Amino acid sequence: MTIQRLGMPGFARAAGVGTSTLDNLIHARKTSYDPMTLAAVERALGWQAGSIARIQRGLEPIDDQDPDLTTLLEVWPHLPASMKRTLRMLAVESIETSV
Repeated sequence: MTIQRLGMPGFARAAGVGTSTLDNLIHARKTSYDPMTLAAVERALGWQAGSIARIQRGLEPIDDQDPDLTTLLEVWPHLPASMKRTLRMLAVESIETSV
């Protein structure tokens, strides 16, 4: 998804952020943003987490190869321990049954 294709209001709506936030981000009007806001914009653009920070350092964004993994990594710190254990067990079980 691109801002050019949807326009700023459409992209902001799709990303779940406000148009003023998106405009501030595009024009580098602030030096810090809520990490969830950055994650939402990166996800909507199909970029890996941290890509906006890369751009701010003069580097290129990195395309997201696996949006499910990116989402999981973003929410991991906020998950309760029981959910983390469940996800680990599912991952191990999946590996064991695929071998």
